[in-house]
Amino acid sequence: MLIALLTFITLTSTACLKNKDDDNYTYPNYVYYIAHVDSLGQLSSYDFPALSRTNLTLDRLKDGRILMVHDSLHVYNPISGVLTDITPIGSYSYLSSPAIDLSLDGKWLYFGGWGKIRRMNLGSYAYETLVDSTSMNFVRPRISKDGRYLCYLRSTDSSGYYSHSGGYPSVLDMFNHNIFSLSSGVASTDRGIKNAWVDHLQEAVYYNSSDNINKYLMRMNLDGTQRSVVPPYQVWSQQSFDGRFILGSVENYVSTTLYYRDNLSMVWNVVSGISRNYALARGANFLFYSIGNKVYRLNLETGERKTLIPGVINGKPYPGSALLAPGWDGKDLYLLTNYQVQTDKTSSHPLELQ
Repeated sequence: MLIALLTFITLTSTACLKNKDDDNYTYPNYVYYIAHVDSLGQLSSYDFPALSRTNLTLDRLKDGRILMVHDSLHVYNPISGVLTDITPIGSYSYLSSPAIDLSLDGKWLYFGGWGKIRRMNLGSYAYETLVDSTSMNFVRPRISKDGRYLCYLRSTDSSGYYSHSGGYPSVLDMFNHNIFSLSSGVASTDRGIKNAWVDHLQEAVYYNSSDNINKYLMRMNLDGTQRSVVPPYQVWSQQSFDGRFILGSVENYVSTTLYYRDNLSMVWNVVSGISRNYALARGANFLFYSIGNKVYRLNLETGERKTLIPGVINGKPYPGSALLAPGWDGKDLYLLTNYQVQTDKTSSHPLELQ
C-alpha cells in the first residue's frame, strides 16, 4: 500500500485527568480526526469538525461528502472543511442508528422526526412529510432499491425518545400511496422488531425479530402472509445495492459475526471477529470492516479481501477505526479514528511526518 505521510495538524485537545487513586497517573489525551483511503490506497487525514461524537454515525453521499448523523443532520466536506447543518427546525429527533436512509440515485435522504417520516432533497435541502399521525410514532425509514416502497416501523415509544423499543413494520407504496400495516397481531412479537426493509425484487419484507431467548431474521409477503425464519440467527440485516446479497450480523459485547448470502446461489458466507465496525458501499458489492486495528475491503462477488489499513503505519500502531464511511462505488473510504497525545506533548499520530 502506498501511504502518503502528512504533517500532523492538531485537531482538538482535552485536558489530562488524574486518577483519583493515584496522583501520579494521568489519563491519556485522545484527538479525533478523519482518515481517508483513496482508490490507489493512499492514506491521508483531515480535521474532525466541531461536532458531538455522542451516538454519531457516518454515511456517504453520492457526491463523496460525509453525512454525519446524531441529534442533528450535517453534511461535511473534509477537503474544504465546510460543515453544513441540514437539520430541519423542529423536525428531527435522534434515534439510535440507523435512523436514516438514502435513495439509490443519491437524491433523497429519508429520516424520522417527532413521530413523522420525511424525505429531504439533498440538492435543495427542501423536505416533505411522507407519513404523519397525531397518535402514532413512526421511525427508521428504509427505502427499497427501486424507490417504490418505503418501509418504516410503528414504534411503541414516545416521539421524543432517543431509543427504539420495537414496533411492527408498515410499507408505503410511493407510486399509489397505499399503506400496508403489517402487525402480527401479537403485541409482544411486534415489540421485538427493530429493523425492516423491502426487497422489491421479491416484493417481500425482511425484518429482525427477537424473543426472550433468540433473535431471528424473518421474511413475509407485502400483505403480511407467509412469515418464515431465514437462518442463521441475526440481530441486524440489510440488502446490497443491487439486491444480490443479504447481510446480517450477530453481535456480542466484544465483536460481531457477519453473515452474507448470495441470492444467486443461496449460499451463506461468514466473516467473524469484526470489531463491531462495518459498512456496505451503497452502489457496489463491497463490504468494509475492521478487525482490531486493521481495516479490510471484501468483494462480495469474488470473495477477494484487500487490506486497506495495516496494523502499523509509519512505524506506529494504527489506533483502529470507530466509524466507516465507504464511497458510493466502494473505491475509497473515510474513517473516524484518533491518536493519543503523550504527556511529554509529543504526538503518536500514525500519519505524522518523521
